[in-house]
Formats: sequence, C-alpha cells, structure tokens
Amino acid sequence: MSFPRALIIVSLITLVQAGCSSCHTNPSSSLRGPASASSHNWLFIGDSHSASSFGDGLREGVLKSGLVSDGRFFQFSVSGSSAAHWLSGSVMDLSIDYAYKIPGTEKVVHTGHPKAPVKDFRSLNDEIQPSTVIFAIGTNDTNIYSDILKRTEGAHYREPASISPDPLPNDLKHDLMGRPLWALRSLLNANKTARCALILPARVTSPHIPEADQKAFAKRMIQEGERRGCLIVNSQLIREPSNLNQKPMHWKDCINGDNSQHTIFPDRGDGIHFSHSKGEYWGHCVASFLTENWGD
Repeated sequence: MSFPRALIIVSLITLVQAGCSSCHTNPSSSLRGPASASSHNWLFIGDSHSASSFGDGLREGVLKSGLVSDGRFFQFSVSGSSAAHWLSGSVMDLSIDYAYKIPGTEKVVHTGHPKAPVKDFRSLNDEIQPSTVIFAIGTNDTNIYSDILKRTEGAHYREPASISPDPLPNDLKHDLMGRPLWALRSLLNANKTARCALILPARVTSPHIPEADQKAFAKRMIQEGERRGCLIVNSQLIREPSNLNQKPMHWKDCINGDNSQHTIFPDRGDGIHFSHSKGEYWGHCVASFLTENWGD
C-alpha cells in the first residue's frame, strides 16, 4: 500500500546561503547547556516558510517585543516537512534544505539531509525542555489531505476518533503520512504542558492544492489546536499589504483589509512561496498576534 507524499516545498534557501557570510557551518550536535536548563525556552519548528523570510520575520518580531530573549529561542525548519515527519523522525530523511537558529549562533542554512542539531520533535523537546512551543506547519499536511481526497475521489475523510500521543510502534510510523490529523494531534500532544501556538499556513495558489481543501483542512487544524489548548494564529485572515516596507505594529493592521479584500498570497512562481519582503511581513503579523496574546 502506498501513501501520499507531502508536496515538496522548495524554498529559496540555497540562494540565500550563497550570500550568507555570517552562517556558522560547524555547530555542536548537542543542545544541552545553561540555556536548555531554563523553563523559559521557546521551541519553534516549521517547514520551508519558517526556514526563509517568514521565520525570520516571526523571530525578529518576538525578540524585539521582549516575549523571549535570543538566548532562549530555538528554531528548526525543514523544507517539505509535515507533522508526520516531525513526529516519526522521518524529518531527517528529507533532502531539500533546512535551517536552524540556536542561542549563540547566527541563523544557519544548509542543503541536503538535516544534520544535528536538527532532530525529530520528541528529541528536541527532551533536550530543550521548552515552556513554549510554536508549530508553524500545515502546507505539506494540507497537500497530504488533498491527495487523500483525490485518491478516494472525494470520499468522506475519516481518521480514528481516539489518537494516542504515546510513541508509535515502528509499523505505524509510515502510516502517519496517510493520516495527517492523527499526526498533527499526536505532535501537539507530544508536550502536554508547554504553552503552544499553532500557526496556520497562509493561502497558496498552487493548482495542486484546491482552495476548498485548504479551507477544509484549516478548519480541522483549528479544531485540533483548540483541543490541545494552543493559541491559534490564522494566517488566512491576513490581508494583502499595501506597503511591504512598513512593518505591522498590531494584528488589526494585518487583518483590517483597508487596501485589499484578498488574503495574503504567494508571489513566487510556484504558487506556494513568498518573496523575502512579503514573507517577512507575514512573520511580523504573526509575531504581533503572539505579542498581543502573550505579552504582559
């Protein structure tokens, strides 16, 4: 039996890497140290959007707001990744590109299979012991969902009503790729005590993922996030900005839509990815939402 594969999200990291003179290329394979003993650590995982300008904008926004210090912020992003990849460990089998930012280093970008300090979610969670977890996934998960609908010719999509967050037997790990909601719920529950935010992906215009499927899966993501008690950040409410050079100060600035009735959409040719300025704007919008909900 074959399972649908996530739409491979190819980012522009390879182009960025060529000009990244400050990137560290010989990181430690361990995250243990003074910072990892703190209960105030943040763990941020994501896909290619997080590996590029969206992740940069979000990180810059939360650091500037004072929600978290650079010494407590851990970010890991792998292109093409879904909840199933992060949960099962198959995130290490992806081979496009990846990025990470850990305390004491600049953001690092590489092509190929992820290497340490990137690890599966459970391992990162055990080492970093975060009090806050940000999940910025969903585009690849939505594609898996859409593929299932195509293969079943629109048959009603069902998954088990009861999903265990416990470690999965080896024979079920690959089955996660055919059950995106199962994978998402299990991933969200892999750390039941940390404060969490689930960031829904922005709308894409690729014909591979119909808009109806995006809306349907976003609704399911919201349900799973609320079930876990996560703060839900719905990126599909963000409107097209009139001025990309003006960083949004408040969430209401991002969703009022005074200049456009259209939600923010990709401006790269693949219909999935964003230019640097638009991706960064999206990230700043999400950071403003986190700040308004989690700030003092």
